[in-house]
Amino acid sequence: MTIAPAAGSTVLFEGDSLTGFRAPPCLDTWAWQRLSNAHIGYPERVGDWLFCNRPDLRLTVRNGAIGGSIMADVLTRYAAITGALKPGLVVMTIGGNDMARGVPLAAFREQVGEYCSRLAAAGGRVIYLGNPAACHGAAPNLAERRAKAQPYYQSAAELVTAAGGLAVDLGPILLHRSEALRAQYDGHIIYHDGGHFNAVGNEILAGVVLRAMGLMVMPGDPAWPS
Repeated sequence: MTIAPAAGSTVLFEGDSLTGFRAPPCLDTWAWQRLSNAHIGYPERVGDWLFCNRPDLRLTVRNGAIGGSIMADVLTRYAAITGALKPGLVVMTIGGNDMARGVPLAAFREQVGEYCSRLAAAGGRVIYLGNPAACHGAAPNLAERRAKAQPYYQSAAELVTAAGGLAVDLGPILLHRSEALRAQYDGHIIYHDGGHFNAVGNEILAGVVLRAMGLMVMPGDPAWPS
């Protein structure tokens, strides 16, 4: 299954730091962020690819994700971001911070469901990128943290799918690509800090999103449900 963006529509990226690595101390003036290219994630790469390769689609690409976000934050800024931009398609990562902060799973499910319902009523759908498995080069505790977040990832995937969206299981894709890179050289990693994606990881994620939009084929990648 893929979800093709309608020509002339807006594609919005939302969620947490896996999508938008904007965080204190100074947001856009944070020197480390610029020097490490952490301000250029997979949303920006998707936007650049679309601009260069599919200008005929006339898509507007925006990134509203903020580091540290939980699903309640995404809902709080709904009117200012999603509601204002009226996207036909929202690409989202969320759930890990909800687990880490002890947000009850029932509350998380209710919030995801509300977001999907509000977006669907406005004519939009979600592509959810979940289960970002810990790969080669991950921080020592990342696998444990992401294992604990599985109920949140799975819940979001179920609710997005029920609302007519697409849930992509990143786990097999990232592991497959990470191991192929590692086979070339052990220093080929996809993280810049053990948990957030570096330029390589973000390029991989950009390809996943373009594939989910039906705009790119990735031979050898694990399939997702049709």
